[in-house]
Amino acid sequence: MSNPTRPVASTAVVQRRLRNLKGAKRRRLEDFGYPVERLAELAGRGDAEADRVDALLAIVLNRGGYTHDDGDVAAAEKIARKVGARMTPHAYLVARHKTPPWPVFYYNGGRPGTKPMSWLGVAGVFGFVFGMIVLVAVIVVLVR
Repeated sequence: MSNPTRPVASTAVVQRRLRNLKGAKRRRLEDFGYPVERLAELAGRGDAEADRVDALLAIVLNRGGYTHDDGDVAAAEKIARKVGARMTPHAYLVARHKTPPWPVFYYNGGRPGTKPMSWLGVAGVFGFVFGMIVLVAVIVVLVR
């Protein structure tokens, strides 16, 4: 990672930071679904994993002088998936109005605020489902 506001962190540094977490910061991490013991275990697996944990700590604990970048968010998202967190780092940044939400795409096409998909597309989806039902029925009849 090459974020100028967050130097690369080693295993020892991240484990020391996790050991020194007290009070509100520790509660915030655990409330978001990041058990400190599990993060320390992940950080102990090597410097690359420790750097990802440090990116997560910088984002969620709102480290002073830190400005997130896409690499740090992606690294922190990997850690969030590994621990099964309730609030991902990107969701935290969106909630704090530090980044825009990811674009949402609907099943019938388009983006929010744009014209919805035509009825031809909806009819195509229903036609496909109906065709699959007919195909399954024909196969069942032929097997008997």
